[in-house]
Amino acid sequence: MLRPPVISLPDPLLEQEGSVDPLSLQRTYERLADRMLPAVTVRMSRIRFVSVMCVGARVCAEYDVDTVASDGVTPPWLVFEWFVIEALARAGENVDQQAIAGLRKVRTCLEAQRHVSNATYLKTPKVFGFTGIFRRLATQATIVDDDVRLDDGGWQLLRAFEKDEALPGLIEGNGEGAALVRELRDAIERGLERGHTVARPAGFWQRVAQHLTPTRTRKRERVVLLERLRGTQDLSRELVDDLVMQPGVIERQDEASYLRGLADRTSAELARLLRAIDAYEALCRPISDALTLVRYLSTTRGQIGAGEFAADTRTAKLVTETVAGCRRVRDDPALLDLEPDVRVVLDAFDDVTSPGDLFSAVVSHHEQAQRDKPPDGKRPWLEPGRTGTVLVRPAYRVAELGELPPPYVHDYRTRTVGRFLTDLGVYS
Repeated sequence: MLRPPVISLPDPLLEQEGSVDPLSLQRTYERLADRMLPAVTVRMSRIRFVSVMCVGARVCAEYDVDTVASDGVTPPWLVFEWFVIEALARAGENVDQQAIAGLRKVRTCLEAQRHVSNATYLKTPKVFGFTGIFRRLATQATIVDDDVRLDDGGWQLLRAFEKDEALPGLIEGNGEGAALVRELRDAIERGLERGHTVARPAGFWQRVAQHLTPTRTRKRERVVLLERLRGTQDLSRELVDDLVMQPGVIERQDEASYLRGLADRTSAELARLLRAIDAYEALCRPISDALTLVRYLSTTRGQIGAGEFAADTRTAKLVTETVAGCRRVRDDPALLDLEPDVRVVLDAFDDVTSPGDLFSAVVSHHEQAQRDKPPDGKRPWLEPGRTGTVLVRPAYRVAELGELPPPYVHDYRTRTVGRFLTDLGVYS
C-alpha cells in the first residue's frame, strides 16, 4: 500500500549556500584547535549531556548494535534521545533552550500535536543531536565506545550519577534507579516499534526531566567528569588545569590575550602550538576584516572597485596588518610545518603592499575558496560588476560594521571549557 511522503518540520536555522568560511580558513583552524582540545567543539554546551549519554547506554545495553526502529534508520540510543528531549520540552520555559540541541524543534512538534520521530526531529540527528555533539568527548574520555556502549569511564560516571541522584538500582539491584531503567526501556521499546515517541504518564516525563536535566551536576559526578575531561589528552590537561585557576569563563574577546599569556607559562609543546595559532590568526584577522569591509562598502554604495576600497580610511591599517600577518606566518618556526595548507593563504596575500592590492587579493581568494568547495563549488558572495568592480549579493550584505571583532577570527574552545567548568562548580 502506497503512503504519502513524510515531510520533516522545517529547521529553524539553515545555512545558505556557501554561507560559511568564505576565505577557506576553517579547516586549518579546526586542525590547530584539535591539537590542543581534540575532544571539545564549540557546539558543545552542557557537559552533563555526557552523563545523560551514560544513562542511555545503560538503558539500551540489551539491544544489538545494528538494531533500528521500524522507520529503518533510528538506533535505540537515538530513540532514548527523543524521549529525553521531549521530557525537557514538556518541563517548561525554565529549561535552557539555547543549550539543548533540538529542544525548540521538539516544542514546535508538540505544539503541532505530532510525535517526535525521524521526520520531525533534527535533520541530521546523529550529528546535531546531543549524542552526536558530545560523542567525540564521550569516546575520547572513555565514557562510551564508538557504538555508544558503556566504557570503563562510563561505569565510573554512572556509579557517581547513581549516588548523586539517589537512584539505587540504576546499575544493578532494586530501587528507584532500577524502576527508571525499566520505564525508559519500555518507552524505547514502544518507540522502536512505532518509529516515534509514544504517550507516557505525566510522572514519567517529570522523572526523566528531573534526573536527566543537563543543567544540574552534583559532587561525585563533577569529580568524574572533570577528571575525564582532563584525561583526554596531555595538552588538554595543561589547558584545563590552567583554566581551573582562572576566575571565570574566558570570553571570546579575551581569548587571544589569554592564550598569548598561557604560551609564556606552559610546556614547550603547548607554547609552540599557541604561538603558531597566534601567527595564523594575525593573518586571518585583517583579511577577514578586509572582506567584511568590501561587503559593507558594496552594501552602502553598490558596485565598488579598488578605488572605492582604497579611499576608505580603514584600508591603510588593514594593509599594514596583512603585511605583518604574512611576516608572522613566514617567520613562525612551527606553523607551516604543522599546517602546510596555510601556504595557500600566505601566497594569496604575500604580495600585498597597497589597498588596491588587498582588494584584488581578497576578492580573488574568496572566489577561489568558493570554487574549491565540495562537491561542485559554491557561488561567491560577490558578483562581478562593470570592469574591476564587485557587488555583494543580498544574503551577504553588511549594513553596519558594528563593534570591534575579537582579535582571533576563530574560537579556540576555551570558552566552551569554561562553560563546562561553570557547570562542574569550578567557577561560581
